[in-house]
Amino acid sequence: MSGTTKCVADQNVWVYVEQRDGTSKGACASRFGTGLEALESAGFVAKTDGGMVTMIDGYPTKVDTTQAYWSYWHATPNGDKPAKWESSQTGAEQAHPKAGSIEGWYFKALTDDWQAAPSWTYDPSAITTPSPSATPTQTPKPTVTPTGSATPAPSATAPVSAIATAPATALNPVAPVAVGPYNRPSGRPAALPHTGV
Repeated sequence: MSGTTKCVADQNVWVYVEQRDGTSKGACASRFGTGLEALESAGFVAKTDGGMVTMIDGYPTKVDTTQAYWSYWHATPNGDKPAKWESSQTGAEQAHPKAGSIEGWYFKALTDDWQAAPSWTYDPSAITTPSPSATPTQTPKPTVTPTGSATPAPSATAPVSAIATAPATALNPVAPVAVGPYNRPSGRPAALPHTGV
């Protein structure tokens, strides 16, 4: 379940904010007596001037409402259908969002189409479960568990006491010797004759 879907299902208000360059962010508001309260409850920092929201999270850095402004929108989820944005007919301090609804803030120029709504639309039918990450994960290496004892078992002909009391002796290393026609180990065939081919 996406954050938006959970927020709406829990009867809170989802707040979506989109800057003019397309940078956007959404968050859930648990307090929403007014549109301004919902905006702030979702974690956004808003500045107002005369009841008009002029800046959200420091954007725009320079406020000039004769050129651009924050437009304010509402959407109500409708089952599995995409929610439709409607331009707010009141300011954020006079609006009273409904539980389970969506609020939208879209920064645009005065010369833009007044009906131009935020680019994101809540569409529950398009929400899918995320696919597994493409990030490679390390495969655990198999652990080798010894199945026997490292101590040699006594032979059937030697008594156990003889093995336990036998003095330890160092093994003499054997120097490698080249195998030739006169020192070939028994049981191995002689080399094939050289044919000159």
